[in-house]
Amino acid sequence: MLNVFGYTGAESAKVLDEKQGKQIAAHTFVIYRHTNVYAAVCRKEGYELQQYPKEFRASFGTEIDELFRKLAPYGISLAELERDLVDEEAARAIEKSVYDEL
Repeated sequence: MLNVFGYTGAESAKVLDEKQGKQIAAHTFVIYRHTNVYAAVCRKEGYELQQYPKEFRASFGTEIDELFRKLAPYGISLAELERDLVDEEAARAIEKSVYDEL
């Protein structure tokens, strides 16, 4: 069973070792931050950020594809993992860190 910081995936999935689970979670947070949070923060400030998320995906497509390959055996999409890992508290912390950067 996939267990990443409390997220439990498909029941038939094999157990991930702790290191791989942490790597998947870290990559998920980075992708979420750059493809969702930057755009959301800019939108709140009155600017529709469109190009940066696309450029991030293009620049890191290989790494993002690798994450998809790691998740595929568990029947979990990146969007599902983001929803499960990024609770309200994590979302606020990530948003605050983006505001702090800007």
